[in-house]
Amino acid sequence: ETQTAALKARGLTETFQWVMRFAPVIQEMCTTGLRVSPAAIQNLRDSIVRQQENYQRIIDEACLEALGKTINVRSPKQLKEALVAMGMKLPTKKVKGKNEEQTTADKKALVKLKRKYPKAEILPALVGISAANKRLSAYTDFDYDKTTSKVHYTLDGCGTETGRWAGYKSAWGEGFNPQTVPKAVRSCFIADPGTVLIQIDLKQAESRYVAWDGPDHTLMQ
Repeated sequence: ETQTAALKARGLTETFQWVMRFAPVIQEMCTTGLRVSPAAIQNLRDSIVRQQENYQRIIDEACLEALGKTINVRSPKQLKEALVAMGMKLPTKKVKGKNEEQTTADKKALVKLKRKYPKAEILPALVGISAANKRLSAYTDFDYDKTTSKVHYTLDGCGTETGRWAGYKSAWGEGFNPQTVPKAVRSCFIADPGTVLIQIDLKQAESRYVAWDGPDHTLMQ
């Protein structure tokens, strides 16, 4: 009764009812999980490891030529020193909580440098190895139930202000956010026997909404 009164006072009764319609669906999805193909995961992992090794070779060769030694790409200090030694001018960013800036070699900086120094082979390799490390840790080394070959996760139907669902690992630390799985990884998930997997997407949904809400007649066309 308290909740009903509070929702009514805020004019949120219909919104609450709309959100709660999805509760059984979310519960079933989280409980059922996704069936994984261990062989596909291993093949993907082997492929990513080969990419990592290739990127690392390019990075090592560039550093040996410029510094006479290899570096730990996970060390911001070593990475910045290497790029400066190769004649690159690093971007800067504001130091959090301070009225000053410092040079950076984070992901955004590497993308900027990649455009500025297109002939520097080390830059695509640095961006690539960072992406490969993320795919390896998030989408091939995740925990799942080995007895059922099922990976579970958590979906939150009230996790965002816009009404979009939010996704996380399961309460037991399994899985990942099922809404952000890269295309290259999706082949690792297979349908249960007697079922199929389908993908449903509203084409350019956000752009269409903006066009009509605008209204922008040119964009509508």
